[in-house]
Amino acid sequence: MTGDTRELVIPPCMKVGRPIFFSVMIMLISFIPVFMLSGREGKLFHPLAFTKSDVHQRQTKARRGQLDRPQLHQHLQAASDLVLTAPV
Repeated sequence: MTGDTRELVIPPCMKVGRPIFFSVMIMLISFIPVFMLSGREGKLFHPLAFTKSDVHQRQTKARRGQLDRPQLHQHLQAASDLVLTAPV
């Protein structure tokens, strides 16, 4: 295939963009009860909820093209550091 493919690619992207956005929002909203936990349960599950929410946010930025490769690598390194240094 040669030439400009934007006219072939943009309409399908427009169709799936909204469902992907809302599926990510549902996943993020599902962690709200986890953030409300306290005590042992909170200490156990807060790192998971923070990490998962952070990864979804970074993936969304990467998909939208707001991060180039060095920034993406830096964000992934920060996320792994967050997991490794989370208080237990």
